[in-house]
Amino acid sequence: MTDQRTFKRRVRARMAQTGERYTEARAAMFERSPAADPATVTARMEAVVLRCNTRSLRVRILGESGEVTLRLSNATYVVPGQIVKVAVHERWTHRGSPYAAGALESVDIDVARLDLVPLPTERQTTWVWGEMHEPAAGDPFLPYWRKHTSSSWPVVELDPIAWEGARSGREDDAAADELDFSDFDEFPVSDAAELHADGDVRGARKLLMRVLHRDLRCIDAHAHLGNLVIEHTPELALAHYRVGVAIGDLSIPPGARVHAPWGLLCNRPLLRALHGMGLCEWRLGRFEEAKQVFERMIALDPTDGCGARFGLFAVLAGQTWEASNEEYEERSGWREEDGERLTEDESFGGELFDDDEWDDEWDGLDEDSIEA
Repeated sequence: MTDQRTFKRRVRARMAQTGERYTEARAAMFERSPAADPATVTARMEAVVLRCNTRSLRVRILGESGEVTLRLSNATYVVPGQIVKVAVHERWTHRGSPYAAGALESVDIDVARLDLVPLPTERQTTWVWGEMHEPAAGDPFLPYWRKHTSSSWPVVELDPIAWEGARSGREDDAAADELDFSDFDEFPVSDAAELHADGDVRGARKLLMRVLHRDLRCIDAHAHLGNLVIEHTPELALAHYRVGVAIGDLSIPPGARVHAPWGLLCNRPLLRALHGMGLCEWRLGRFEEAKQVFERMIALDPTDGCGARFGLFAVLAGQTWEASNEEYEERSGWREEDGERLTEDESFGGELFDDDEWDDEWDGLDEDSIEA
């Protein structure tokens, strides 16, 4: 490590070389992250990403205590909850805070190494599938509904941390302790969703990052970070969704013989992250991966509160993401110049998809097409 005095000497040396003013040279020193030239590498390290800032990552280096601000030039697709391997060129302290600079060598998702306590699940004994509304006869979703609701699997709900993170996720911890935690609209991820809806993407991202810095197990924060970028950067969105799903897998592993329906609110973060993951896989042309995700969603939630069936049916029919969007626009009459699209509930209800049209389009999807 180097102290502040040593850092200032390096800044002045740069000033002498470049002719920059002190503030310019200092800013450049903080922003730089050179390529992995073996001659300049002092160490290699692995670190858990806790938060992504505009020009740096906040990390916990595996095998060390405390946190470090890591400056990289090539961390565009790094997200909280991943493990990064870095070729370190330099480490120093500034005003008592530790820093490191280097080059990213690899990124991995391995939640078993994050040292997280799996989110508890609570078994629900009052959930009765027979009291739910069954899809109409001829609805292509009916076989899926009957298959999954006829099981004797237990119904569970994830811990509220999945929805809104630790109680201290707000800026003011004292105020957070006074919140009514029965009102989910009072939580920071809900605040971030409102900021996103109002067009403040940067504010939403900053708030969600702060929530994850407090507790990486807030699956909804991962899902909403994916939602911020899914339209223009599906690869980055997929990374967010995958981390959220992997953290949920610690509590409800793939293939677990349980139901986690949408109607139990704290299950929604995992279902949202799965839905985003399926949409990204589909959009990137990975049909089999998308199919598996959508099928898992329906097994967890036979009520299909997220609308996974629509993605699943499109994938089974071999329809691309682009073709599906064109069909949506044609059916809805929406044009890009019209502004915002209809909401998910509006786009899949009423006049857009009447029963006769839907049955004609998906008449090839019968019980034989549903895997056991």
